[in-house]
Amino acid sequence: MNKEIIFKDAQENIIEYNGEEITNRIGCYGIILNMDNEILLIKNKNRKGWLFPGGGLEIEESFEECVQREVLEEVGFKVSVDSQPLCVNSNYTYFRNKDIYIKKIDLLFLCSLKKNEKFSEYLDENEGIVEEKWFSIEEFEECELMWQFENVKQLILQLIDGTELDD
Repeated sequence: MNKEIIFKDAQENIIEYNGEEITNRIGCYGIILNMDNEILLIKNKNRKGWLFPGGGLEIEESFEECVQREVLEEVGFKVSVDSQPLCVNSNYTYFRNKDIYIKKIDLLFLCSLKKNEKFSEYLDENEGIVEEKWFSIEEFEECELMWQFENVKQLILQLIDGTELDD
């Protein structure tokens, strides 16, 4: 099967694949709701659009541990993972700063706050995070998600709303 692979960089530019080795990477992301039914999203200075807190799975780490660690590192909240992966998203990304081609498998988990308080007040600027925001459901419907998550927005809205999922 000769399928053309399209890579995008963090700014959503299409990058021509040069035939180099492709690295697989698993990412775990938290869809975090607060008591007001708002969704937490973050903004990265190197990327276009909002995204869910999360990141790469480390060796010998479970998916749940990855989500919990990444959320704590990025936004300072402790969360519990309330589900198996809600969805699996796959995309091809080019990391310009490392000059590598990656096939990303992103797992999205529904999470809840252990306490409605932060354990850390910093944003992880080392990771490029410059803003966090709680979005109402209406704001979430209208916000621009990073391209890799845009295709799961409707699924998330249906899950939050409790409506039956489309096939």
